[in-house]
Amino acid sequence: MKLIPLFKKIRNYPIVVIYLMGLISSQIHGQQIGDPGWEFDTSKYDSRYPDMKIWATAGVQGGIPYRNNYQNKIEIKPGDDIQKAIDQMAKKSGGGVVILKNGIYKLGAKTISLKSNVRLRGQSKNGVKIKSSLRATKKNEKVLFKMNAIERAGIEDLSVEFLLPSGIVINDDRNNSKKKYCGNCWKNDPSGRKDLYIKFVGISSKTKNSWVDNCSFLNSGTDPIEVNGTHITCRNNLFDVSANKGGGGEGYYGVQGKYGLFVNETVKRIRHFAVQQGAEYNVVINCDFEVDVNFHNKDKGHNLIEKNKITNLNWRGWDVFATGGAKYGHTKPGPNNIIYNNDTNSDGKKGVYGGSKIVYTFTGYGRPSELSKNTPSGGTFYAIKRKKTGTPAPVIEPKPSPKPTASNGNKKPQLSFKGLKNGTTFKVGSSLNVEVLASDADGSISNVKLYVNGKFLRQENFAPYEWGGNNDKSLVNLKKGNYTLKAIATDNKNATSTTQVDIRVGETTPINKTNSIPLGKTIWLKANDGKGDYVVAEKNINTSPLRANRNRLGTWEQFIVEDAGNGKVFLKAKANNKYVQAKINEESQILASTNNKRGWETFTWESKGNAKVALKAFNNKYISARLNTNDKVLLASANEAKAWETFTWGVVSGAKQVENDNYSIRAYPNPTVDTVIIDSDDLSELASINVSDMNGIVLQTIPLVNELDKIEIELKDYSRGVYILSLLSLEGKTKIIKVIKD
Repeated sequence: MKLIPLFKKIRNYPIVVIYLMGLISSQIHGQQIGDPGWEFDTSKYDSRYPDMKIWATAGVQGGIPYRNNYQNKIEIKPGDDIQKAIDQMAKKSGGGVVILKNGIYKLGAKTISLKSNVRLRGQSKNGVKIKSSLRATKKNEKVLFKMNAIERAGIEDLSVEFLLPSGIVINDDRNNSKKKYCGNCWKNDPSGRKDLYIKFVGISSKTKNSWVDNCSFLNSGTDPIEVNGTHITCRNNLFDVSANKGGGGEGYYGVQGKYGLFVNETVKRIRHFAVQQGAEYNVVINCDFEVDVNFHNKDKGHNLIEKNKITNLNWRGWDVFATGGAKYGHTKPGPNNIIYNNDTNSDGKKGVYGGSKIVYTFTGYGRPSELSKNTPSGGTFYAIKRKKTGTPAPVIEPKPSPKPTASNGNKKPQLSFKGLKNGTTFKVGSSLNVEVLASDADGSISNVKLYVNGKFLRQENFAPYEWGGNNDKSLVNLKKGNYTLKAIATDNKNATSTTQVDIRVGETTPINKTNSIPLGKTIWLKANDGKGDYVVAEKNINTSPLRANRNRLGTWEQFIVEDAGNGKVFLKAKANNKYVQAKINEESQILASTNNKRGWETFTWESKGNAKVALKAFNNKYISARLNTNDKVLLASANEAKAWETFTWGVVSGAKQVENDNYSIRAYPNPTVDTVIIDSDDLSELASINVSDMNGIVLQTIPLVNELDKIEIELKDYSRGVYILSLLSLEGKTKIIKVIKD
């Protein structure tokens, strides 16, 4: 009321009111997670959980554009051709928005293909109703809304319904007794109909920075939505009812991409909210699920499930958090998934794997495991805050280590190849998908260039920085030989950094024979400090910190190397039989003090030639023996592997391979020509088999996802010689078998 006299003094006050309402609207929208204007909150960063920095980048980069942020607009009404309007808008410079006026849009059997830079928006969510009568069998599934290899596209503010044939009865939790398992709820082809295999939304793996926001989807035929792609945001949507919810992958809200943000989603009466098929670094937060969260098959780990309400109304045979099954061929969940501070109710049992006092993860099939009672210091793993207007807030890292600096004071970019290590061997005919991780502490990355054997391949301007597939023929169907991949990152002030990795394809002469990893061997390590001091696990200190200060080789200077996969190792102090870990709550101090074999006990083995190695801990910091530390206590604190971060290593004379004889396992024929068979009464306790050459280079890894009693390993593509089969159990124990290839 106090504003009225002010506006009476302004001649064109209606314009002012409209302008102010626009500002207020933008501010309200700006408070939503997933909108523009959010950044990583460094004050809540907990160095024990480095994935927090990546989770803060999940979703559309820069946020979902505000509703009033468009250059062009087309308004259509019921009866108009939606696809034609989208195609027309895609041709306009900068794209724009296709607005559906309120009304009912009957699509019949049509599908809609979104285009880059086009937003399909309803005038209002409740006023725009899209009705579809698509039909398809299981062998020929169809998708109503396709988002295939596009960028900056979105579906907003509308309601969608799949029109079911008359007489169809869909069983679910709400129309069945809550006192017993509902077998009919989890079947396909309700009422005998076999033509209801329709998905509402399908987002392909090559789609980037796109979104589905504030929509309602009712009665999907099968999966309501399948989200592949990179930096996808799904927000404020309702997905209710799936006709097909049977085994074989039906009725899933499928999270299958990278760096996705799923916030305020409401999901009911489908089979699973499934994290699977390559899902990595996704954030699921503030959602309301009447389905389980299921790490179903082949996720790559590093996914965050936080502050969600998760309810199972009935007993279902699976809990509020679940996995696929080994006997069905599913792989166990990937590493470093985090489950935290969720409000859970499993068939009346509240707080199952919920609350804020324990951090949970998955270490195998079935139910979650307790990861830690050390909850994030800032109270959340999803550490974001509103950006301040004006000068951007500086990025402050807790206890930073020195970083490479250009002559003008600008810090150089940091970059590394994801998942590629020196000496990695691929089979002839393999195709590579290359990803480079790049960041800049005091600015931004302008571009990353990739070179293959000195020849420029292509430049990427936006994360994720990826090469491979049809875009890069030189990475497809590789021929036998040695390959050098070099990446150059340039920041916003034209500072550059370079990294490279050497790989080989086929049985070639190794690029560097010192790249071998001494798996199963007992080794010693010497700090390259000019004195040749051995690394020792101190016996007389309870916590057994590692130091580089001993000039003799005794029991406490010996470490057993065990395979952790993908060029990573576990180190076990021989004297106390404890694994070495980077203790993250004490400035990443290195201790030999745990029985665990989890993330913080893994170290990346990086050969530096001449029997030297650098060891990178789980926090992506190198172990350093710096002279200015207290008596050369080892810390995982360096960003680069310079002199103080390299160690000379050698095998302890007379040391034997670590073997576990709990398994009665046979390998035949041995010697062999083409195939070796691993045979046992029970191989269900095995997690994987590594095939390595005599240099310790892993040639292939065979994950075991089924309960088998016989495994065939193909060796026909390898040259004559001796190969090492490392059989890794689910408990981390290893059985070593030597095989001769004639």
